[in-house]
Amino acid sequence: MAEQTVQMDPEAILAASWLVDSADGVEHRVKVTDFLGTPILIYAFTSFCTECLAQLPEILQTSREADFLFLPLCLDKEPDREAIFAAMGEKTILLLGSGEEQMGQSVFGEIESVPAAFLLGCKGELLERYNGNLSIQHLSIRAHCEDSSEE
Repeated sequence: MAEQTVQMDPEAILAASWLVDSADGVEHRVKVTDFLGTPILIYAFTSFCTECLAQLPEILQTSREADFLFLPLCLDKEPDREAIFAAMGEKTILLLGSGEEQMGQSVFGEIESVPAAFLLGCKGELLERYNGNLSIQHLSIRAHCEDSSEE
């Protein structure tokens, strides 16, 4: 269920960065600003959450069909990369959470439970925040991108 958009500091959102464990095994940092121009769904989860892992392939497939960027954010201190990539069916980008996210806080607000998801518009603005299982059918990604580009 989508929660109402809470006004967050837009500069903090644009400055947010994460360590990435990419498919080629090379770690580097990415920022929200690296992906401006496309809607982004950041999906915060843990590798021991079976419901979270079960949603990964559906979200990945939906992201390809609906033309949005899916960034899975693992909150584990020691992520089980094999289980995560096996659940997705492929190796892809995996964001690694910082201590801040692991404590339940993020630049997008409190992470109350996993999974949690944050939908960002094409300009990096926080559009929606979700806690608990994500219903893919409720994501109107294309409309969000069209709406945010009209401003």
